[in-house]
Order: sequence, then structure tokens, then C-alpha cells
Amino acid sequence: MLTAFVLLIWLIPARADDLPNAPTKTTAPVDGPDLSRDVNHHSPVVFPRKIFWPLVAACGTAAVVDAQTSHAYIVSHPNATETGAWLLGRRPSLGRYYVTFAVMDGGAAIISYKLLHSRRKPLRVIGWSLLGGLTAIHAEDDIEMALR
Repeated sequence: MLTAFVLLIWLIPARADDLPNAPTKTTAPVDGPDLSRDVNHHSPVVFPRKIFWPLVAACGTAAVVDAQTSHAYIVSHPNATETGAWLLGRRPSLGRYYVTFAVMDGGAAIISYKLLHSRRKPLRVIGWSLLGGLTAIHAEDDIEMALR
């Protein structure tokens, strides 16, 4: 039964132009959306420079304060060790703090910069979260060191 139906549809093709009293094609412009443009054309992603660069500066400032307060605490307490010993070492120098934080924060800023230029919203959210989260971690450590 199904094959007969498919055969019937295949044998009796009728286009709209072949039907009697079919409307004719006009070449006059039609009001409405422009369908002739490229469907793959995307509008450019708006990159908020006025928000991104101050957040990078805030992250850098929090990292500097974090390095200074953490190093001062380790120097003033001879038995103290760094909690992130796998990354910084047990008793890191101030230079090691700065180099580690510069690599970590600089890499995060570059990755975030690239993600924020993405056309996909989830990637842009990850970009903001990466930079904002790193700033929050440094700020939390700054507050913790200030309260000791």
C-alpha cells in the first residue's frame, strides 16, 4: 500500500506554475526581509573593552597584593608553609610569587580575551568567569592574609 502511494506521488508531479490560474512570477521588489543576503553572515561580536581591561588591572593588582601579603606572612612565621605548595613550593620567594602569578594571570587574561571574542555565548561566559574567578581567588587570599 505504501509503495502504491509513493508511486502515485512520483507519477503525478504538479508544480504551481503548471496549475490553471496560477499566479505569475513578478520581478517587482517585494517589501519584507531581504532574503538575498548570505545566511551565514553573522553580526560582529561586541567586545566590551571598558570592562575587560579594568578587570585585568584588578586581577593584576589583587595578584600583587596577594604575593606581597603571602610572602610577608611566610617570612614573619618561620614554621608557615604555602597552601598551594605543588605550584609555588613550600616557602616561595617573592620573585617566585610574582613569576607564578604573572604566568597564571597573564595566561588567563589571554585565554579570556580570545574567549570573549567568540560568537558562542557559553564561551564568552567562560571567558568572563575565568578572569573574574581568578580575581576573586586573589582577593579572597588578600582578605585571608589581612585577617591573620
